[in-house]
Amino acid sequence: MDIDGTLLPLPNEGDPLPPEQGGWRGGYSILAYGSMPIPYAPELIDRLNALEASGRVRFHWSTSWQPHLSKDVAELLGLDGVGWPALVPKQGQALAYSWKLAAIARDQAGRRPSGKFVWLDDDTYRSSAAREWVEQVGGHLISPPPASGILPAHVELIERLAAALDV
Repeated sequence: MDIDGTLLPLPNEGDPLPPEQGGWRGGYSILAYGSMPIPYAPELIDRLNALEASGRVRFHWSTSWQPHLSKDVAELLGLDGVGWPALVPKQGQALAYSWKLAAIARDQAGRRPSGKFVWLDDDTYRSSAAREWVEQVGGHLISPPPASGILPAHVELIERLAAALDV
């Protein structure tokens, strides 16, 4: 899971976060991380925590944020993501977008059944290689609008996929 534009909405500078944006019943709240305001949907956090607690979903961070920052943000939001593993670029690999595809492919290699994953990242719409690889291996790709981040329909898809798993 990516952070900015995915877990956390990333509106255009100066754009407000109207309470109805994104379809979350409770709208968005704002927390401060140092001097940075962090908009988030509390309902999203609750539903991600429920998925984590179900034992049917195993989350990973896939973000260019430093691992300690993703854990700080998770703790601040009340997200049970402090212990999530972080997929990272290989030593010396540039932080261009392609590192995420390589890291996720490495993580998925050898997993059975294959294709039982969802990649959540607002930037995936830019990468035809990511879309093609996910389709080829039978995974699911969710690329939320950056201004709203993950939407209720995205979580509903993950909940349906998790419910269908044989664990």
